[in-house]
Amino acid sequence: MREGARFQRHGHLGHGEIPVMEGRMRVAGATLESGDYPFTEPGEVHDVLAPAMPIIYVGSRKQTPAIE
Repeated sequence: MREGARFQRHGHLGHGEIPVMEGRMRVAGATLESGDYPFTEPGEVHDVLAPAMPIIYVGSRKQTPAIE
């Protein structure tokens, strides 16, 4: 993600994983940095902000529909 980018508010229909390989991002108000490996639960809703150009991998077995 580019520095300053925002990924719109969305929901998770299944489990997801979003390892942060580099940089920093904010998900649901929590700051995540390089080495963090958050999981999402089905039904979780959040947006993503990129204050420091994170390089991430998003793995999800089900859709993540936009809410906005």
